[in-house]
Amino acid sequence: MQFFKLLLKLILGAIGIIALCLIVILKAESYEIVKSDHVTVEVKKIFGKKISECSVDSNGFYNGPAKLWHLFSDKIRSEGQFQEGYWNGRWKEYDKDGHVTMIRVWNKGKLEKLFLLKGEGLIEIQKGNWPKYVDVVQQKPQRIKD
Repeated sequence: MQFFKLLLKLILGAIGIIALCLIVILKAESYEIVKSDHVTVEVKKIFGKKISECSVDSNGFYNGPAKLWHLFSDKIRSEGQFQEGYWNGRWKEYDKDGHVTMIRVWNKGKLEKLFLLKGEGLIEIQKGNWPKYVDVVQQKPQRIKD
């Protein structure tokens, strides 16, 4: 059984890598800056399908609300806030059915709290027990694509 789980992970990883290569080769990624009187938003699309939108400040840094969608789906993958280009505050992550699977609480790019789905609800995971894939520090602020 473990062998088949590992094989499935390898196959799914390979499919993801192939999809990313196709996106780069076909130049399928595009960016659009949408401005209004009060806000500027960067919209990222792949094959014409919106996959993210982030508020941008006058210096080009992500600042304010952000949403990301699952690739080729209308379902939100994650949503949260940026502050001066850094993840900040509560970020929620969703599965493809729209259920919250994880909440991360950030302070200017440093992860402070983690809540993971366990059974029927989210529970807080203590820092020493965080999975390696979530225990990251944002090294530099994110900004619009030049």
